[in-house]
Amino acid sequence: MKSVADSINYFPTTLLAFLLLNWATRQGVFMQDAVPSFGVQVLLYIAVLSLIFIPLNSVLVANEVELIYRKEFIECSRTLGAGTWRIISKHIRPFLIPQLFVIFIRDFIQTLILMSHLGILGIFIGGTVFKKNLFSSSTASSRSGEWAGTLGMWWDYLWTSYPWMAFIPIIFLTLLILAAKAMLDSLETVLSSEEQVLQVKDEGIPESARAGALLPFRLLYPNKE
Repeated sequence: MKSVADSINYFPTTLLAFLLLNWATRQGVFMQDAVPSFGVQVLLYIAVLSLIFIPLNSVLVANEVELIYRKEFIECSRTLGAGTWRIISKHIRPFLIPQLFVIFIRDFIQTLILMSHLGILGIFIGGTVFKKNLFSSSTASSRSGEWAGTLGMWWDYLWTSYPWMAFIPIIFLTLLILAAKAMLDSLETVLSSEEQVLQVKDEGIPESARAGALLPFRLLYPNKE
């Protein structure tokens, strides 16, 4: 899996996704065969993006688990007789779940960027239909009407007297990416601060000096009786 993920890192993901989706969803249009249905093309789109991102995420999760396994309390738990399932559920899971949220938000941002690139290249979710535009010429249109497809449909209007049509999906996609980036930065800040607090506790710093390392705001969970 690591070798597959490394090979994907050295190949442009946009070009790889374009080649796979162009072959999978548009071959019927080029060969004058039956065009796949809307649902089939959506599933193909999701499958190709999953094929690209799953190996990369698998390696990231494996690396995170490997780092957790190197901690001293894992070895102590094994010495005290803890089994594999208890180590995973009680020790690895609390450390791994926050990192999974970080990986999820990063992939969400990368997926939005990849979908935007594919939309400009004419690959839309749900397939392509040809409609007449404002200039009465046949042009490719998205069957689903999502933002990336709308960006691809209206991209050529940037060079006409209607550039604001392309700005609409660009602005919405940019705001969505910025919102996800803000969530990612906030989550990483909280996680790093919690690690600093745990490190302060482990080093045995007195309680008076330890209070300065705490954040002014932390999530508190009610005790379940």
